[in-house]
Amino acid sequence: MPKQSFQLISDTLSKHLQQCTSERLLYEVGQELDVVGANIVDVAKELAPYRTGFLRDSIYHRVDGTTLEVGATADYASYQEFGTHKMAPHSFLIPALDANLQNFVDAVRVALLNALGV
Repeated sequence: MPKQSFQLISDTLSKHLQQCTSERLLYEVGQELDVVGANIVDVAKELAPYRTGFLRDSIYHRVDGTTLEVGATADYASYQEFGTHKMAPHSFLIPALDANLQNFVDAVRVALLNALGV
């Protein structure tokens, strides 16, 4: 049986990994999540039931490190999103999140590439 071997001539990824710091990665992830959060808010505002505009105007996003929080501060937002025993749901946040799942995955990939300087 022939003996197989290989020689690694140029390992560019290791060089980038050594230069990447956790602070840089957290910063890049935060930047990308902020963009995704803004997109989710835009879609949610388009989908939100509209009577006075209060619910729509209460939709927000916030990034804390690697956490993206999206919600609405109107006290009746959960009733609109999930419905009640007397009212069918008029979901606006969940469909907005679903519409941006691929954007979220892409954002994490871009953040990693940016942090690595690739």
